[in-house]
Amino acid sequence: MVGMIEAGYLAGFDWQGCAAHLDAVDPNVASEVERFLALRSRAENGPPENASESSVTVVGSDRGWLVRTSSWQAWAGGRDQLVYLLLEAFGQVFVEGYAGAVFHAGAIDLGQGALVLQGSAQAGKSLLAYAAWRAGHTVLGDDRVTLAPSLDRIGAFPRCLKLRCLSDSEITVLCEGVPRDSVVTARVGSERRVIFGRNLPGFLDYETTRPIRALIQLERSESGVSLEAIEPSEALGVALRNVVSSDFHPTAAVRLIKNQADQKRLFRLTIGEHQTEAALARLRAL
Repeated sequence: MVGMIEAGYLAGFDWQGCAAHLDAVDPNVASEVERFLALRSRAENGPPENASESSVTVVGSDRGWLVRTSSWQAWAGGRDQLVYLLLEAFGQVFVEGYAGAVFHAGAIDLGQGALVLQGSAQAGKSLLAYAAWRAGHTVLGDDRVTLAPSLDRIGAFPRCLKLRCLSDSEITVLCEGVPRDSVVTARVGSERRVIFGRNLPGFLDYETTRPIRALIQLERSESGVSLEAIEPSEALGVALRNVVSSDFHPTAAVRLIKNQADQKRLFRLTIGEHQTEAALARLRAL
């Protein structure tokens, strides 16, 4: 039988009008969330009323930690796995609580506004964001971004840059020079993920937005890099498939695409294997 150590340290986190509540086995858990999501916590005296949908609970046992939200739970056997699950849990709470538009997309600023990176899983969003970050550019996110009501600006979402990796040598290269307390490596099924904290320099803060310079649809290819303009109808389909917010109205996506189409800022970027740096160079020249 697994012996459980009940939670008891209460903390609240606020982002863009959304509140997330943590009930954890010790204060160090709140410190991890603060560091990786670059959010300040506030101590709470008791569970807020009607906060079950916005709560994350962490209890301890001889197996590790159990992380729970209102809709899922998972076990963490070590510190890195715990941080990964906490970040996933808080991301879920903030998506469900945010009144605006959240896109499954990345965004980077190479100096003249945000390039919004759309594409399916493993299309290259995270690798491009990582390459831009290592090159000293500003990263808004690699997997979630927010769209301002004006439909012409992009903001950051509380989600960390994550990379899939296979070997220890690959992890060593990716993490070179990064403070140990701001990066974790967690196992997710048969894969490992390297996760970089938003407290690190180069990640956009939550109070700032950047003007949209262009929408980029990412696709994988067998070789080479190519960048070409695409039709608004194709870009609209991609945008609608990547909306995460449950109450985001499709007409806003239509207006977003029309605005970019009028300025000829809709592109497809095709990236071959090991061509991320070349793809970044092509975007710099855009």
